[in-house]
Amino acid sequence: MPSPSPFPFDRSRLAALRAREDATFVQRTSRSQVLRQEARQFMPQGVPMAWMISLNRFSPPFIHSASGAVFTDVDGNDYLDFNVADLSMTMGYGPAPIVEAVSRQVRQGAQFLLPTEDAVVVARLLAEQVGLPCWQFTLSASGANVEVMRIARHITGREKIVIFDGHYHGHIDETMVSQSEHGAVHQQLGLAKGSAANTLILPFNDLDALEQALARGDVALVLTEPALTNCTLVHPAPGYLEGMRRLTQQYGSLLCLDEAHTFQFAHGGLTGAWGLQTDFVVLGKGLGSGIAFALYGMSADIARHLERFTDSDIGPAG
Repeated sequence: MPSPSPFPFDRSRLAALRAREDATFVQRTSRSQVLRQEARQFMPQGVPMAWMISLNRFSPPFIHSASGAVFTDVDGNDYLDFNVADLSMTMGYGPAPIVEAVSRQVRQGAQFLLPTEDAVVVARLLAEQVGLPCWQFTLSASGANVEVMRIARHITGREKIVIFDGHYHGHIDETMVSQSEHGAVHQQLGLAKGSAANTLILPFNDLDALEQALARGDVALVLTEPALTNCTLVHPAPGYLEGMRRLTQQYGSLLCLDEAHTFQFAHGGLTGAWGLQTDFVVLGKGLGSGIAFALYGMSADIARHLERFTDSDIGPAG
């Protein structure tokens, strides 16, 4: 039998405290409660995205405005945002220089489906900071990871990808999976039955497990954060990322460092700050300061491949 807790407490008192706090929150967010019921006529669960319900223990507040590190709901309650919108608002809410720059660009034209001079400036700055010479732009890190996987499969002629326990790489069928005794299984409803067939999930910081997977010769891409951020924070063991780079090169797989979160950890992200070698880097989240914006960087060799096959989605194999 388990040992009794050295700090016993009355669970009934804890339940009563929680019930009281929940009731207080509902009372303080009465306008949000009304809006959610109205919204359910037009949006499932009354929210723009379903995960806004699944990530909250109770009905989420509807937000009116924000400034700096604080946002205010429609009932006038202020919240100090320690989550910074899952690292997408690391510059804070409404910073004057960003507001001015975005407003100016919207007046000139928000997008054109054509290149702009600013794109050259952004790509040049990222090349200097991160260390990869060439870049492509997308609307989300999820989209960037999808393109990276397709390019890796086109280059290698292989199908499988490797990801790691504790991962999150966006709303992608192949990565929204977890490990079970029978292999990779889906984490959400409605995913294609075969979408997990080519996904291998390995333990982080285990080079032996990675080498066993790569030695089979069927892995197109190893996709990882340089430090895991979706299962608290897991640092790479000394030499682990360098060993990963060595093994991917040895067995003919490509490597992508997903820095959608970790790019805010240091100037140039962890790739630039730690001098990491990789084939791809994916950026997103806070890079757009709340605007849908992401990129992926690539080596010169991969850039030459994309010069040869302009559209990697329909180009011939090989």
